[in-house]
Amino acid sequence: MLARYMAHRLLSEEMPESDRRVIEPCCGSGVFLVAALQRTRELLPPMMPAEQRHSYFLEMLSGFDIEDFGLEVARRV
Repeated sequence: MLARYMAHRLLSEEMPESDRRVIEPCCGSGVFLVAALQRTRELLPPMMPAEQRHSYFLEMLSGFDIEDFGLEVARRV
């Protein structure tokens, strides 16, 4: 999948956690954001508490779009 490939190439181990922010201006149904979430999850310390991971994802991953249907699908993914 192209989104996974791109997320893997853009988010690396060398990049500090504070620099792994992903903003997708045309997120549609959120395919790239899901791939970025999966990649970011791989890069976080495995012992990080679930609440801290959740807060990190909310802070670092965001997307927007003008297409209402795509946003509705993204919210349900």
